[in-house]
Amino acid sequence: MKAVTPSAGLSVYLTEGAREGLFWAVNGSIPYSDPSEGVFVASNTAGWYWERRTTVLNPAMFGASLDPTVDSAVAIQAMFDFVRLTYSFAAGRFLYSIHDDRAYMTTVSINGTTIQQPNLQIGTLSLIGKCTGKIVLDMAGWNTGTIDDIRIYGDKTNQPAVGLLLSRTKVGGVINGAVNATINGGHISGYFSKAAYVQFACEVSGAGPQIANQSRAANAKGYINCGHAGTLDDYIGGLTSDYATIPVAADGSQSNILHDVRIPAVMMGQDVYLNVISISKANPAVVTVDPTALASSGLANGDKLFGGEILGMTQLQPGTTNPSGVYTIAGINVGAGTFQLSGIDATGYGTFTSGHFRNQTGIAVVLNGCAGLTWDNFYTLSYGNPGVVLDNKNGIAMRDISLGFQHEPTGLSPIRIDHPATAVEQEIPGLEIDLLNQFQTWTDCIISSNGNSGWTKLTNAKITVRMLTGAVPPNKVFGNPAKFNLNAVDIRVPTSGFAQDFTATPGWGGGSTPDVTFKAADDPRQRRYGGFLQAFGDAPRVSTNRPFNSGALGVYDWVGLNSSGVEVIYGFMRGRIVVNTAGVEYGRTEFVYKVAGVDTIAYFVQGQLMQLQAASLGLMTGTAGQAPLVWAAGTNRSATAAGEWEFDGKAWYASPYAQGRHGVTMRQIAKARAVVALSNSATTAQAIFQAANDVLTLPANTSYRFRAKIGLDTGATSHTTAFGLGGTAVISNISYSAMAVSSAGAVTAGTPQMTPNVATAAATVLAAASTAVRTELWIEGTFEVTTAGTIIPQVTFSAGPTGTCQTSIGSFFEVEPIGPDTTAAVGNWN
Repeated sequence: MKAVTPSAGLSVYLTEGAREGLFWAVNGSIPYSDPSEGVFVASNTAGWYWERRTTVLNPAMFGASLDPTVDSAVAIQAMFDFVRLTYSFAAGRFLYSIHDDRAYMTTVSINGTTIQQPNLQIGTLSLIGKCTGKIVLDMAGWNTGTIDDIRIYGDKTNQPAVGLLLSRTKVGGVINGAVNATINGGHISGYFSKAAYVQFACEVSGAGPQIANQSRAANAKGYINCGHAGTLDDYIGGLTSDYATIPVAADGSQSNILHDVRIPAVMMGQDVYLNVISISKANPAVVTVDPTALASSGLANGDKLFGGEILGMTQLQPGTTNPSGVYTIAGINVGAGTFQLSGIDATGYGTFTSGHFRNQTGIAVVLNGCAGLTWDNFYTLSYGNPGVVLDNKNGIAMRDISLGFQHEPTGLSPIRIDHPATAVEQEIPGLEIDLLNQFQTWTDCIISSNGNSGWTKLTNAKITVRMLTGAVPPNKVFGNPAKFNLNAVDIRVPTSGFAQDFTATPGWGGGSTPDVTFKAADDPRQRRYGGFLQAFGDAPRVSTNRPFNSGALGVYDWVGLNSSGVEVIYGFMRGRIVVNTAGVEYGRTEFVYKVAGVDTIAYFVQGQLMQLQAASLGLMTGTAGQAPLVWAAGTNRSATAAGEWEFDGKAWYASPYAQGRHGVTMRQIAKARAVVALSNSATTAQAIFQAANDVLTLPANTSYRFRAKIGLDTGATSHTTAFGLGGTAVISNISYSAMAVSSAGAVTAGTPQMTPNVATAAATVLAAASTAVRTELWIEGTFEVTTAGTIIPQVTFSAGPTGTCQTSIGSFFEVEPIGPDTTAAVGNWN
């Protein structure tokens, strides 16, 4: 083609293998350096060159081989070197884009660094990395570019360190502006000794490729998004670029904001998969596998295997004797196809039936220093490690992170937070974790911790667990409460079994009191721990805070504005814990008011006790329809304490000292305020008192004590005088004694008559036949009412006394309840 004589408008088609394409003749100088002649080819005719008629480039144009086993690094690099030269300020874009569905192999890192001009478009790019310990595609310093479909494969034998790097750079000691780019899809898979994909100190990134890393390297990860180089140091042993200087830990935290991540899956896949033939019940347990498979696995003593699907000998599954399901192997015998599970005594285990071991893999995702990262509906896979680790120990805290994912397989926890190395608190505000958790069981907790001295404060966080297939993990949501200070944290879980002691202090980070809203799907209640809810207007402020080392359980504050417009707490009601007996706690409610800013207890309620402290008991004014104070009947205690009052529906009791129940005197009494006329001729029973109050209604099953003083004026005709109780009540166990005196007048002495142990309510003669005109009766005894009804105190004369017969003024009859009709004693009798 070079030898063809060019002319204006002349086009030729190059048929040189993969470099084929249509070129046109151009008169002038080649505008961009293109030593590989991918786009511009110098003509043998002076002043002319040939230009490829395309705006879309691929490595083959620059000499790359279509054989993926042949190294095409030079051609791939030539393409990137060329395209970075072609930015047009007039057009505001690069004149060329990159797109090729074919795969090209490289043995060196491809330099795509420091392309600062915006809008470089890469449609599809497929690279096979055989660049041991290098970055396959190094895009450090890239700005405002888009990759629609990135495909990078890491070779197992010649493992690259990283598949794709997006990072800030340093030029002349100055850190350049943030990298922002969009990767709409693709795959980064194969073997990467450090991480498949690293984003370091990027801004405004979007989407992402699917990731699968099968490397067995100790530091291997899937995806890292961080803002501090300390994360790269701690988790993958550091990272350097062959072409650019990237910030180091001493440079501190870099801006790492606004990431709309849509990576569908980050998988740390197995490199070793061994079907198990048998496992011995021995100490240590010996595993037998196919010798050929063991030889090809390349396993060495000290390597770690994950036994997540061991049947029969279920003790080897995660969550039984070994929560992690990870085992260190020893004593490898390749010829016999055996190895030992170091430190595992299986003598008492079940009988193995089937299963397999995989190699333990690295963590799928590490996040650090992110602000405004959203990543929903993604999948993580890692064997023997959590799916996501939040590095909260390097640099500034993350904030506003939303993660919605499913992690497999069963293990200790799906997510881990690594806390500061020293005993300090680092806050993560706005963390949202939404775990699908379908068919997964966690053997420790939902959020675990590293072993560092510091702790993490979660503020305005939301933790959601959608499903629970097996048992609730033993350590619930937060595996180590001392590593978490929970401030306005909303927890949504499938079952109330996830509830932790959110009131325990100082059990939580920094001796804090958790401020938590807890809702379980199997409990209609929403539980609130700590903090307060502020209502406005006339509503109270509800505070459920329990300060450190305090008995306070929660507070209702009555808050108002004083005359100066300053908010003041005028009174509050609070719950407290009161220790009455060592080791036994009782709760009580206190009603408190402020006196010169000092809390003063007005009264409190504890169990069935209400005690006044700094207030008197003022009752409402009674009305015809409402009593000032109403007691509810209940069962008397088996043992009373000093100061107690009781009401069993029959009588009231008071205990002035322990075990000293006393019956409280409560009388019903009828008294003649005026004389009550009686018949002077009747010999039948007559009511002693006036018709308005001569009948008393009594309840059933009650014991009574009764007394009476009855004065009778009669005529002089000789007669006996009898006393009885009429009415409808059924009376049993009645017994009373009486004294009677008959005399010539009200104040005249007479001879007394005693009648002991009267055991009937029927009329019984108490005063013998006499012509005396005055008779006095004194009566005292007890009776029991078994069937409710009325009683009527009555007098009966054996003959009509003639004259004026009447009940005299001051006569009375009274009854007082003792207790139920089964009462034998009230008080400390034994």
